[in-house]
Amino acid sequence: KYLITRSNDKRLQRISIENRAVEKDFGQVSDSLITAMKISADGEKLFLGDILGYLKLMSLTDGKTIKHFAK
Repeated sequence: KYLITRSNDKRLQRISIENRAVEKDFGQVSDSLITAMKISADGEKLFLGDILGYLKLMSLTDGKTIKHFAK
């Protein structure tokens, strides 16, 4: 089990709840402030929404962008 966090500098991290340590630092994943996040049902992907209204789907395993959606 893990927790996904975002910071004001548009960085994203996956933190282990059990170990209370950063498992993966995805770095800056957006050009705009991230305002919404939703983990997929399988726990392997993350939807990110930004302040400009863009939506992105990314992998929580390697941090790669799977798809960019329009506003």
